[in-house]
Amino acid sequence: MFGSDDTKKRKLEAAYGKGMEKARQTGAVQGLTDSMASLVLPDSMGTEEYQSYRAGYNDYVSSEQSKRPASSFKETAPLDASEKAWYSLCDSSDFIPEEIASRYQEALFARGKHVTIVVGLRDFTEHTCPRCGARGHFKIHFLGRLRHSSCGWEGYMGTGSYIAFQFTRVIHSSIYAGGSMKDDADRKGDRAGGWMGGILAFVIVGEFRALLAIVLIPLHLVVSLCHPGQSREELVRRAAWLGALLALVGIGWYEIKNVVNASPGMRNTAQIAPQSAIIGKWHPAHIMPRAMEVGYEFFANGQSVTVPFKQDDHNPRLFHAGAPMRGRWSITANTLNLDGILYPIVRLTQVELIIALSNGVQLAYGRQPGPYPPFNSAAPIRKKKKKTWLCARIRQEGHF
Repeated sequence: MFGSDDTKKRKLEAAYGKGMEKARQTGAVQGLTDSMASLVLPDSMGTEEYQSYRAGYNDYVSSEQSKRPASSFKETAPLDASEKAWYSLCDSSDFIPEEIASRYQEALFARGKHVTIVVGLRDFTEHTCPRCGARGHFKIHFLGRLRHSSCGWEGYMGTGSYIAFQFTRVIHSSIYAGGSMKDDADRKGDRAGGWMGGILAFVIVGEFRALLAIVLIPLHLVVSLCHPGQSREELVRRAAWLGALLALVGIGWYEIKNVVNASPGMRNTAQIAPQSAIIGKWHPAHIMPRAMEVGYEFFANGQSVTVPFKQDDHNPRLFHAGAPMRGRWSITANTLNLDGILYPIVRLTQVELIIALSNGVQLAYGRQPGPYPPFNSAAPIRKKKKKTWLCARIRQEGHF
């Protein structure tokens, strides 16, 4: 009998502990009715165990409510008022003196509202007025313009600070867009789609905001350099930033130019010298096995001479020049018209000629003969036999 009572007591104590644990998990901050409605009881729990379970749950709820101070809700009113006053000051002021900002900072930091200070000063920068010496937080206007109404001074923030400000705005805009997209999807119950949409919005908005920053920073440099009344040190710093920006643009332009010149798809913007640069003899700058290479000579009167080269049957390093064939040439819109066949010019300089075939293959020519024999364009001109001329054209079209 004793053993039975002891077992029953242990079961009741276990049920009581389960009730307290359940209250701890559910937060124990709701009313008794709502809290009891959320209880999940095991099927094997009897009536007495259920009563112990409820007693544990209620005791934990009562103990937690007794720990809460009666004035906890009243203390939030001054905090809300302080935040509203701080935000109102930031929205309506072009300049916040350092001592006023420090007082608000101490009051809000004491309540743990560090974010409130950061959010309020997101459009401000620390600066010292060069006219009256007042130090504080100046509101950042378009292109970094600062105003101090007390003494009438107007100027621009430091270029380094403005670049950092634009960087923070890019991050802030991206996070805000991504978070808004995710919250909207979460309210609709689409958590997976919320993450994907949030990441997509973060990337897209960040890219557009970064492009805007790239435009605004050079404009800030120009208008700030032209603004009168700056110190020599400030002018030197801005000039150094402008020099660094121009060097960066120059390096980027040089790299882009190299990429464009090497890209067949962008050959219309490649380096093209005046048409007179093509006049003279051109030899193939490459060797294609089992292919009929040709050399050209272009004359100022619009006539041309095409000389075919053929590899020796026994020595692949030896080439023989065939009889020259006469034709006509012209250049229109970076395109070489050679006897009615159009070849887009990829590059034309005094020493280099690169043309593109219809299949995308590029052919390069130079002034030096290289492995090819020098040809004599004054040699007797061979009549254009259909078969030989066709072979040369097939080679030019890249089918050989």
